[in-house]
Amino acid sequence: APAAAGVAARVTAVGIVSPIELIRTKVQAKKNYTYKELTDVISKAIQNNGLRTLWRGLPSTLYRDVPFSALLWFAYEPLKQRLLSQCLNGESKFVVPVVASAVSSGVASILT
Repeated sequence: APAAAGVAARVTAVGIVSPIELIRTKVQAKKNYTYKELTDVISKAIQNNGLRTLWRGLPSTLYRDVPFSALLWFAYEPLKQRLLSQCLNGESKFVVPVVASAVSSGVASILT
């Protein structure tokens, strides 16, 4: 269930952020855009190619991000539970999620 939730969250986040990433990329490509020039470029792209043009990079971003999120959450929850079960009574439980996150992120990064 955590892996499925991670995948759903990543797909939603990428779908929302994708148009913003496109705009950011355009701004970085030409650093001196005025707000009006940027809006004109985006408007012209939408007129020529439709609203879908704002999500043009979505498939490649999903191919990159979804497997990572699935692997991260697949590894994180069991690892966190195992580490928590081995904590001594007085140990801080703050460190366990941080360690579990670091290890599962590292594993997911290597595998993807």
